Amino acid sequence: MGIILKENNLIHTKRRHDKFLGSSKYRYNQGTNTIYKKVKLKPNIPISEDKEETYPDFKEEISQYLDTDSLIEALGRELHPGQAHHIEPEKEKRPKKTEYKLNKKKVREKCSAFFGLKQSKKFLAFYSISFPMGFPDEFAYQCFNTVKTRFRKKCGLKSYLWVAERQKNGTIHFHMLTNTFMQIRKVNYFMARAINTQIRSKKNKGKINVNFDIKKYNGVDVRHVNNNRKALNCYLTKYVSKNTISFFKLPYHSSHDISELFTAETFVNENTNDFKPIKEALKHIKTFVVDSEWCTIEYLCQKQDNGKFFNPPDSWYWLRDFLNEQIYKNHYAKIKFDIMPLS
Repeated sequence: MGIILKENNLIHTKRRHDKFLGSSKYRYNQGTNTIYKKVKLKPNIPISEDKEETYPDFKEEISQYLDTDSLIEALGRELHPGQAHHIEPEKEKRPKKTEYKLNKKKVREKCSAFFGLKQSKKFLAFYSISFPMGFPDEFAYQCFNTVKTRFRKKCGLKSYLWVAERQKNGTIHFHMLTNTFMQIRKVNYFMARAINTQIRSKKNKGKINVNFDIKKYNGVDVRHVNNNRKALNCYLTKYVSKNTISFFKLPYHSSHDISELFTAETFVNENTNDFKPIKEALKHIKTFVVDSEWCTIEYLCQKQDNGKFFNPPDSWYWLRDFLNEQIYKNHYAKIKFDIMPLS
């Protein structure tokens, strides 16, 4: 049975997992103490070189066969030996999603990994970006995409994670976490221009009916997150946890460097040297346990007798943060490596 340590819970599972989880790009080999890039293998399916010559009217002939078996039999006579078994019936295309819901756990875990970076411990800002009441979602997303490009070019924005939320009046707004310092005046200026451009666009004439004064716009608010996990958890609890509505587009996203970070660590059993300090600490705190068919989840951030919530100490995540620091540096290095030995 393995134990997966995440941002606010432990997962006791019978399934086998990698040592570190959550990265979109990297894996960690504990035996060689190496971080390496994930490799996606493509199936090697041979293709007839003389396909065009053999089937000059391929599309017309194929329409004669109504079922898969007869099609395979017909094509198998012309294909090279051993090729016919590679032909499979065409798979139905998955319909596009019409609505998205926020994966709160994933956002918390990504934010926790983001917060563990050295650059984030030096500076971390939380931006709230609002729109005029009644501003349509479609154009709000377009504005936000526009200003993100402006932030990258004009304000030096690199690492970020944003979450969409709907206000009580029904208008969407965005929260963005970043370790890049940006002047609030510039941020407000670019946002005001983006909104004004959407309103004045000829394509959007009659589609956006809001009261907006570009000179008076001050809809971007910024707060600095202190150098501790508790402050971050407070923000996440307030702005992320209450988000239960659906969106027609992605409700959150992050920059590539943040999506590459590990978010969880796996221990083989409770008697490993790395897990012993955690096991000892759990004896003195209250946890909330949920059993399922596949695993047991032990939630850590529970309210204690003193009325305060327990937050896992940073020392529990030191190895995860160390590996993420190497990944983060490699992302911005002039020469990037697919394999990174750590010893």
